Amino acid sequence: MLKLFVAKSQLAVLGLAQLLVELLVQLLAARLDQETVAQRQQLLESYRVSVQLDNGSMRSYDTSSYGELRIGDRVRIENGQLSRTM
Repeated sequence: MLKLFVAKSQLAVLGLAQLLVELLVQLLAARLDQETVAQRQQLLESYRVSVQLDNGSMRSYDTSSYGELRIGDRVRIENGQLSRTM
């Protein structure tokens, strides 16, 4: 009788471990889904600013906010960042 009880206990422990693993997998999947949604929102909430350089060529910059930039503003590009010149 004791042997059977131990076997049932081991099965219960294995079942619990399996449930915990499944729960962890689901939590990780949910976390990845949240990160994917956040990345998509960030992409949807970004702006592409096109700048005509002094030599006539065009460059585009993706930014989360265009700040106080308006069409026709002169800008300075430093380290890939746009700033309005006065």
